Amino acid sequence: MAYYQIARPEPDGWGWDRADDVPAGLVWVVSSLNRMRRNVLDCVEGLTHEEVWTRIGPDVCAVGNLLLHLRGSEHQWIGHKIGGRPLERDRDAEFAARGGYDLSTLVEGLNAAAGETREVLASLDEAAVQKHRSADGFSIPFILHYTNQHYSLHLGQLVMIREYLSPGFRLY
Repeated sequence: MAYYQIARPEPDGWGWDRADDVPAGLVWVVSSLNRMRRNVLDCVEGLTHEEVWTRIGPDVCAVGNLLLHLRGSEHQWIGHKIGGRPLERDRDAEFAARGGYDLSTLVEGLNAAAGETREVLASLDEAAVQKHRSADGFSIPFILHYTNQHYSLHLGQLVMIREYLSPGFRLY
């Protein structure tokens, strides 16, 4: 079985809870998604509220926007398309936000999406992984690969923003 790591704030950084309940055929993609999510959280750790909502250019999203967007996207692609859960997302609002959420609330949102993903994937057996198609025709492996790529894309943006806000910051 693969596992998901769920972040919890601790006084000296992030703590991680482990959940061992995902079909074996998804180990590779779950492991990659775990790394992406952990890198995102490592990248934003310690930012001030002002930094979370700073836009470093007129057409550049703030860290807060990207965290809202990652949560919404993970819910849409995994919770909704695979899990059949109601779509609860306002994509335009994710990018339009100019504040209103502190970093711990944004991290809780990512954790909620991760928890939903874990529940959805844990409900699948190997046969369902191979046969399931979303209402719009996407397979589970495609959806999970897309979600990984999406996290990777926005992780790159987060690293760029963090390096601008915190000269000398290095994720790796």
